[in-house]
Parts: sequence; structure tokens; C-alpha cells
Amino acid sequence: MAARFVLPALSLLSAFTTVNAALPTISTAGNKFFDSNGNQFFIKGVAYQLLPSDPLYMTEQCQMDATLMATLGTNAIRVC
Repeated sequence: MAARFVLPALSLLSAFTTVNAALPTISTAGNKFFDSNGNQFFIKGVAYQLLPSDPLYMTEQCQMDATLMATLGTNAIRVC
């Protein structure tokens, strides 16, 4: 049963690792966030839960949803 989750999870992790390499470092100063260039970073996020039991179960759907979230300007995803 757990094996059916491994491949989708690894696929998604691989996609996020590739994207992660291109992301700037975010740091805090007081109650504000700043990117690696010193510009203030504003979180524009969503809480994401595809299925009640496992939100990352359907890799293709997660990838489509992530593309749509990027179109909306989302820069943070909380997986519930």
C-alpha cells in the first residue's frame, strides 16, 4: 500500500528540488521577510489539500494545480 505513494512522492519531490535551486533565500528581520537581494518578501500563499487522506497522492493533479497557483502569483504553498 505504501509503495503506491512512493513514486508520486519522489516525482513531486524531484520537481520541487529543481524549482528549489532557482528560488532566492528568504530571511527575517523583526517581523518582516526579505529575499536574498534585500527586497521585502510578501507571502502570497494557499493551503492545499487535494484529498482528505493524502494531498500529494495524485502527482499529475498536483502539478496542474501548482501551475495554476503560479499563474495566480502564489509564492508559498501550505500542504495540509
